[in-house]
Amino acid sequence: MYIGVYNASLADKPLTEALDIIKDLGLNSVEINSGGFLPPIHLPVAELRASAEAREAYLGEFSSRGLTLTALNCNGNPLHPQAGFPHAQELIDSIELAALLGVKRVVTMSGAPAGSSGGTNPVWNPLPWWSPLLDVRDHQWEVAIPFWKDIQVRAADADVKVAIEMHPGNIVFNPSTMHRLAEEIDATHVGAEMDPSHLFWQGIDPVLALQDL
Repeated sequence: MYIGVYNASLADKPLTEALDIIKDLGLNSVEINSGGFLPPIHLPVAELRASAEAREAYLGEFSSRGLTLTALNCNGNPLHPQAGFPHAQELIDSIELAALLGVKRVVTMSGAPAGSSGGTNPVWNPLPWWSPLLDVRDHQWEVAIPFWKDIQVRAADADVKVAIEMHPGNIVFNPSTMHRLAEEIDATHVGAEMDPSHLFWQGIDPVLALQDL
């Protein structure tokens, strides 16, 4: 079993100092941020993509301390409607870099598009009971499904699992929306990342959620 730390909690430390702290706590794994809402503070992305030697040296910082790099984390909004918003590309880049590093998991969020074509702000639409809100839901899934089908193909080609945090503010925020996405894209390499905290504050029992998934 791996018990570790998401490096964002040590973002004020250089990598080597952060890894020393994690080792001294008696833990054995690390999840490193690779983009999205937070910059890749402990991940020299361009250098690692360019050089096998750099990747070997980077992974050596973990293995020399008895630690394993178990996941990259690219939490953000890959469906953001503003042109040029970087999170979608950073997710794609994270999948590619994970494959180069031999890391088998990339953690992310499903994202939220605008509520209609031409919108520039993301919209969360958790209870679409009224006809205009149903139209929002339908539009958002029409945006989401092609994107996530592409991510599924990329992840399968890279043999990397993409783990989605079921987080409020996104189109996938609970087990039922996770099921819908997985079924719509015929998922084999896209699935759920189980963070109970995101379920607690929605009033969802995480044990029942696990059983459902």
